[in-house]
Amino acid sequence: MNGMGFRQSNAWLHTWVGLLLGWLLYAVFLTGTLSFFQDEISYWMKPELHAATPGPQSTELALQQLQQRAADAQLWQIDLPDERDPELQVQWFAPGERIGRGGGERLTLDSASGEPLQVRETRGGGFLYRFHFELYAMPRQTARWIVGIATFVMLVAIVSGVVTHKKIFKDFFTFRPAKGQRSWLDAHNATAVLALPFHFMITYSGLLLLMFMLMPWGVQSQYQGNMQAFFSELRSRGEAPTTVTAEPAPLTALAPLLADANARWERGVASIRITQPNPTPLRRKLSCVSRAATACCSAAAPSDCCSMASAALHWSSRQIARRRWPVRFITCFPVCT
Repeated sequence: MNGMGFRQSNAWLHTWVGLLLGWLLYAVFLTGTLSFFQDEISYWMKPELHAATPGPQSTELALQQLQQRAADAQLWQIDLPDERDPELQVQWFAPGERIGRGGGERLTLDSASGEPLQVRETRGGGFLYRFHFELYAMPRQTARWIVGIATFVMLVAIVSGVVTHKKIFKDFFTFRPAKGQRSWLDAHNATAVLALPFHFMITYSGLLLLMFMLMPWGVQSQYQGNMQAFFSELRSRGEAPTTVTAEPAPLTALAPLLADANARWERGVASIRITQPNPTPLRRKLSCVSRAATACCSAAAPSDCCSMASAALHWSSRQIARRRWPVRFITCFPVCT
């Protein structure tokens, strides 16, 4: 690179980072785009669900199954059907079991009758979603580091590409057909400028989603290297655990609560989580999650909300052409400023 000027150096950098990691970024972008249809893909790959017809009684049917199968569980979760996915799922965690992804027992129900369904085993659209940031057949942490580095490299490629093209906006209106390599370069310039805002936002927000892994030093310094303590405090919103003694009581009727939540949330309730469903009314906690990811943002801790806003920005960058996609980021953004 000796003798190169600043713009020539950026052109060299832009070329090589694109050649070295463009193949991986293409796979990440492709699976990320397809993962927006993960519900539809999974539904298509499970024909046992095609006869299901969701109804207003789905929640009560799910509760009946949970009472029969897991009355002493520490947590119940009900994933409600919708127009994209008519699958009714229940999940429960036994007393003392660690609550987290991959744990507990899960059951798929017919959303009309509440009877268990024998659904074929397939990852469906979930495979595409996980491949988007965890790749395949390698340790999860290693894969996320690879995707994080590739994302950072793409940000470098975007910046160096802008620096390289001195007349970037003029070149956008220039196309010389049948000129061989010159025509390909013109097409590259035009499409790159057109998609520049999207590419920058999707890359930057993708890095923010991995910020605790890529830049953990601030949290490690504050929590003496105990990242788990940080995430535990984040999930608890800083509230100290309390112990309450009370007599068992019947579960509160969910129908009025769901009706109120559906009236407040435009897209309705996506899932219901009930902690300590049977022991005591004072220890019980019921949480509803809206299909719009911003519904609980105002109640979140600042760092938690910033993480949600980053995810919303990342998803929103891909959803322009589809009005049914569930995320709107404007509500979350002011909370993080």
